[in-house]
Amino acid sequence: MSRSTRERLWSLGPVLLLAASAGMALHPVYGTRSTVPVVVVAAIAPVLLVVAERAAGPRRVPLWRSLLVSVAALILTGCATLYRADALAGVLPTLAGLRRMADDLVDAPHRILTTVLPVSGEGTPLVLAHACVWLAAYVGAELALRTGTVLLPALPALAVFGLALPLGAAGPGSAAVPAVGFAGAAGALVVLRAAAPAARGPRSRWACR
Repeated sequence: MSRSTRERLWSLGPVLLLAASAGMALHPVYGTRSTVPVVVVAAIAPVLLVVAERAAGPRRVPLWRSLLVSVAALILTGCATLYRADALAGVLPTLAGLRRMADDLVDAPHRILTTVLPVSGEGTPLVLAHACVWLAAYVGAELALRTGTVLLPALPALAVFGLALPLGAAGPGSAAVPAVGFAGAAGALVVLRAAAPAARGPRSRWACR
């Protein structure tokens, strides 16, 4: 593992916190008690997966392969946490479970916007939070390791935060605390990325490796 890669690994902490803060902005939608475990798993697991891929060997894993592994892990984790009743042995996805997960993911925004918040129900529509936070953490981690940009790794979490605000506008509580956490994590990301050598070189700044 090169020195630049090791230095970029430090920025994965703020990336994880950005995804978690964005996910917690959804707490007016689901209620804090239901949101926390989903966000914790969906923010930590994909970052650990990216780190494990980098630590597995000296050769960098192709992006397409990393994406396939992450999508498979997203589905497996979702089945093990939100769809245990439809999963084989409570963990492995089944056809019925995959179909229900896909249906719930498509239906979740409509149900949130047409229901008095916080919404209730296992799996539906918590799968939306699981998928959004997972993708924000995974894409942010990949951008942090494969590019030398300073703020680009924060954009996926920012998109989730922007989605969470209108969805939870009618719910109890506010997004003030998650917003403070998001701002703090973004500041830490800027400090760590700006200090990395790769962030100073104009040619390597936008190169995706």
